Amino acid sequence: MAMNSLEHLARLLLSKKFVRELEKVGRLVDSKKPLERWDYAPQQLERILREEVLTSLYPLPLTLAELCDAFVGEVLFSRHKDGIDVDSYCRSLEWKFEGWEDGGGVRPRESAPFPVASISGRLKFTVAGEILYGDGNDEDGEAVILWGTGPSSAEPLAGSHERGESASEVLYAELGGLYSEQAIEQRSTEIAPVIRSIFASAVLSGNGSVKRRGQLPELGADVSRKALRPHLRFAMQSLMIYMAFNPYATKALPGLAGRLPIAMAMLSEADVQARAAVALSLCFSGIEAALGGDGQDITKTLAQNVAVLLEPDRLRRPDAERAVKRLYGVRSKFIHGARLEHEPAAVNDCRLLAAAVVQALLERRDFERRMGKEGSDYLAELKHDFATGQSFVGPKAQPAVQRLWRGNSATSGESERE
Repeated sequence: MAMNSLEHLARLLLSKKFVRELEKVGRLVDSKKPLERWDYAPQQLERILREEVLTSLYPLPLTLAELCDAFVGEVLFSRHKDGIDVDSYCRSLEWKFEGWEDGGGVRPRESAPFPVASISGRLKFTVAGEILYGDGNDEDGEAVILWGTGPSSAEPLAGSHERGESASEVLYAELGGLYSEQAIEQRSTEIAPVIRSIFASAVLSGNGSVKRRGQLPELGADVSRKALRPHLRFAMQSLMIYMAFNPYATKALPGLAGRLPIAMAMLSEADVQARAAVALSLCFSGIEAALGGDGQDITKTLAQNVAVLLEPDRLRRPDAERAVKRLYGVRSKFIHGARLEHEPAAVNDCRLLAAAVVQALLERRDFERRMGKEGSDYLAELKHDFATGQSFVGPKAQPAVQRLWRGNSATSGESERE
C-alpha cells in the first residue's frame, strides 16, 4: 500500500477527472425515476471508483462499499449548482468512519491472526514478530508479520489435530496498516490463502513433498530456526511481488513483476480445490502465467520453457520436456472426465512443478535486480537458451523437481548454477 494511503485517496477523489465522472453520475441519477435512483446510484459509483481509483490505488484503505455508501448521499442529496461538493467530502474523510480519528491522526489497525502453516512435533524456538512484508511499521503503510506458535488443537481455523506429544504447532500471520475495520478484514481474508500457498510452494521446492492438515502446509518435524529460514525467505520474496501487484491497473507491469503475482494467485486457488481436475488445471494455468508465450502450441512452449528453466543439462532437457507434456496430457484427460485412479501422483507432481517454476523465477528476479536488469524479456532468453543449449542464468538447481525426469539420480549430480 502506498504511504499515507488516505491522503492519496483524497487526492484521487479530488482530481478533475473523478469530479467530472461523479457529476455525470449525478446527471444520470437525475434522469431516473425516484425509486430507481437508489439502485442505480451505487452501481454507477462502484463503476467509476473501480475505473478511476482502484486503477491507481490498491488495496483501498476503505472498502468500495464504504466509499459508495458515503458518496450515494452526496450524489442523491448534496448536489449544488457547481456540481457535487467533493472537496467538502474529502476534508471530512478521516472522521466519516467511526474509529479512524485518534488524537488528530489516522489510527493503524491490525487484522485478526490467521494460520499459515503447521509444524509437526515441537518448535525449538519461538517465532516472535518475523516481518514477511513491509517494514513492520504499519503507521506508514502495510505490513505482514509472522507470529509465534500455539497448539493447533486449540485453534478451530488450524484444523483438528491430536493432543499430546504429536500435536502440531501453528504459525500465524497478521496484517497491519491504514485500513477501516471492514477493509482490513477484507484484505486479510484475501491474502491468507495466498500466504498459505506460498509456504506450500516453499516446502515443495525444497523437499519435493508437502503434508497438509486441512488447508495448512506442514513444514516438518522439530523445525529449527536454521531449517525455517529458507521458507521465510521464499515467503518474503513472494509477498514482496504479490502485495505490490495491482490487479486493476490498466497497464501491465513488464517481466516477472507482472507475471509472477498472477501465477501465485492461480496456485493459491489450486491449493483449496477439492477436485483434482480443477487443481491440475489451475496449476498449469499458474505455470502458463509465468512461462506462457503468444504461440498457439502452448504445450510445446511450456515444455521447452520449463525444461530450460529447471534443467541446466541440455542433454537431459528432452526428458524434462516429456515429463511436462505427460503431466499436461494427464491434466487434459482429467478435464475431459477421466478418473484419477491411474495417475494418483499427478496432482502432487504438477504442484511440485509449479512451485519449482516460482522458486526459479524468484531467483531469476534476484539476479536481475543485482545486475540492474529488472523487467528484462526473460521469455526471449529462455527461447534463445533452448535453441543454443545454454544454461538459463539466475536459478539454482532443484533436485526435488528434477526427480520427475531424472529419477533418484537428480540428487547426485547438479550443484548450484553460476
